[in-house]
This record gives sequence, C-alpha cells and structure tokens, in this order.
Amino acid sequence: MYDQHQGFYNHYGQGYEQEDVRQEEGEVEYVVNYDPFVFETAQSVIGSKLVFQTTQGSVRGTLIDAKPDHVVVEQEGGTFFIRIQEIVWILVQNKE
Repeated sequence: MYDQHQGFYNHYGQGYEQEDVRQEEGEVEYVVNYDPFVFETAQSVIGSKLVFQTTQGSVRGTLIDAKPDHVVVEQEGGTFFIRIQEIVWILVQNKE
C-alpha cells in the first residue's frame, strides 16, 4: 500500500521510505567474511597433517592448499574443501 505523502506501509501498518525497498536492477553484492589470520596460518602449514574441527564435525588429513575463503584437505577417502568460515579450531599434528 502506498500513500504519496507518507511513503510505503508494510502489512503491519508500519511506514518506510521508498528508497529502503528499491534495489537497482542487475546489482549483485557478494560478501565474504575474510579471516586473514586463519588464511595466513593455514598457508604456513601447507603439507602438514592437521585436524580441522568444523561446525559439522572434524576432518583429519594433509593440508594441500589454502585460499582466502577455503582450505583443501586430502585424506585417504578423498579431498575436502572446507570453508574457512566453518572452521572452529585447527590442530597441527606434525609439520613436515
């Protein structure tokens, strides 16, 4: 519902201005939580055997790559790509 003097109203009757609800067509905003400390630390232990505790469980294997948004862990069963946002803690088992 729109009242040209007051602006828009939502279904609760609360008003808000038109520019609050307008989105430019074709614009996409991509937001990544970048944790430079985890990324730089992971880069420093590439090749080491690690344990990653994530929000979904733990992954144990060899760190083969680190990117700003994810790490790549290889283990016997396959390769895991773990988002850095999901990492709770990291245990370095040995540094080769």
